Amino acid sequence: MREREPSPVIQACLNMQEKKPSWVNRRLVVLGIVLAMLFFWFGRRSTDARWVRQFNRNRSAFVELRMMLATNSSKEKPEIADTNIWSMEQYRRYQMLLRQAQVMRAFRERGALYFQIAGSKAVGKGYRITVTWTDATPDCVISNLDEFGKPARQSGHAYRPLGDNWYLYIAN
Repeated sequence: MREREPSPVIQACLNMQEKKPSWVNRRLVVLGIVLAMLFFWFGRRSTDARWVRQFNRNRSAFVELRMMLATNSSKEKPEIADTNIWSMEQYRRYQMLLRQAQVMRAFRERGALYFQIAGSKAVGKGYRITVTWTDATPDCVISNLDEFGKPARQSGHAYRPLGDNWYLYIAN
């Protein structure tokens, strides 16, 4: 007896079933590649050049933030404006400048102003990068943040000069 060939509709369904696993496999491969790229992109520290560009692009905002914080009497929490000193309009301006400069938080420490732009907010929980303004000459000055963490660097922090008492500060 001769076998009957399936109808064209059944043949099309059989062909679709055969192709489906390869289509699903391709999607899984593409999804894996995208996830690997995201992990690589977000898992690495940005380069020195990126932080310098960000600072230069927002230099006027950082200068204005520094001047605003100089008028704030709250030494412990400079990110919270003292309403007796700042008007609501000034506080809104302060918040807008923080967003513009992409500052996560601002704080004072040993006479210096720190504007955190990357990393963990908690000390000891990974690296932190800040734009820092200080009158004092800092220790551990390096020419490029990309040098930080190399075997010759023993300190847990370093400063990269930006000019006019501004520095990029990195700590882990």
